[in-house]
Amino acid sequence: MYKFSIIILASDNKATKKSIESIANQSMGHRSVQIVVLGSNKKIESTCKDLSKKNGLSILYKDTTGKGDSWKKNYGLKVARGKYVNYMEEGAEWSEGTLESVDNVFHERKRLSAVLCRRMIIDKDEYVPDSFTYKFKNDRRIANVQKRQSYFCVHLGPMFFNKALIKKHTFAEPEFSYDEERYVNWLLTEDRKLKDYYVCYEDVEFLTNIILEKGEYGLAGEESVYYAPSGKTRMADKGNERVLICSPKKVY
Repeated sequence: MYKFSIIILASDNKATKKSIESIANQSMGHRSVQIVVLGSNKKIESTCKDLSKKNGLSILYKDTTGKGDSWKKNYGLKVARGKYVNYMEEGAEWSEGTLESVDNVFHERKRLSAVLCRRMIIDKDEYVPDSFTYKFKNDRRIANVQKRQSYFCVHLGPMFFNKALIKKHTFAEPEFSYDEERYVNWLLTEDRKLKDYYVCYEDVEFLTNIILEKGEYGLAGEESVYYAPSGKTRMADKGNERVLICSPKKVY
């Protein structure tokens, strides 16, 4: 059994390679990490084989041509052999020492189902903090969503899960086509309801169900950073207010 399983939904070879190399640079021993790559082309499969030989990484590649994102995420969780699971965006990177830090948080607080890391956006070689950055201190702590609803997390990438404690949770297959204008309007509505968000982003329901189960999750130290690719985000203006929009992938 591995300590970590990191699942990557891959479509771009260069971006996938970047993410795998980020995992290879972790201080955690390679034998403790399993990488699950769910892709749809031979080039990515070949890259996985090359990096596995070069870095001694355990990489499981699965051709998932024609499958939707929710199916891939559920399949990744099914084949994950690690104690802790993470869904990493292709092109994202982990700061050095992140896995060791996350392992320490889970070890210190065994009741936790999830541990969140700080998220930064890679934008032209600059790192732009997202709205969750202010929650992180130098010391690790607990985010209690029952006391502060603003602690709800809507990003899957920076979160690690204790697989044994989330077995009953799955990603629902969306029955809609993503409408970006509708999504933007929802974000800019002051009295928006969480249930309305579900029709826009299936990850939110998965995250919310897990977090609500115990009402809290762990926060890794400030040094543990998830560098998200800027291609998955954009900014929208409403007067003087700038709102960060994390665009979900289109579903056909």
